[in-house]
Amino acid sequence: MQIKEACRNDFPQLESIFSSPPFLKPSTASTDDKEVINLNIDDILIDEKITVFPKSETINNDEKNKRERLFEGSSTDAKPTVRSVYEIRAKYRGPEDAAAAAARARDRLIERQEKLERINDRSQELQNEAENFASIAHQLARKMEKKKWWNI
Repeated sequence: MQIKEACRNDFPQLESIFSSPPFLKPSTASTDDKEVINLNIDDILIDEKITVFPKSETINNDEKNKRERLFEGSSTDAKPTVRSVYEIRAKYRGPEDAAAAAARARDRLIERQEKLERINDRSQELQNEAENFASIAHQLARKMEKKKWWNI
């Protein structure tokens, strides 16, 4: 009985605590009667030495000097040359005559034929596996027809 009475006594206090959202009540912990002081940036005095950082021009010059020492006078401005389609083909393909083109076409044809044969073999295997699966499923269905559903 004492617990019920204690709960009844604390209920109004709990209601006042949980009836308002948290952190919205004004703080009454510290009340200062001091006057508010507005500060201006010019009012702040700094007694430390002022350090001046080097300008970006000197940093860029250092980087240029390092680059020159690294490349040792070789030019970094490589201008691309415009080449024709024939020059590019001649450089990367090599000499192209009718016999070489026919040989390359024959090699590609043989490769395609081998790929098609592999695909055909694989499709035959898949078809055989599907037929085996269907026959096993049919046998299982016939076996289950004989049994009653409550005996399974």
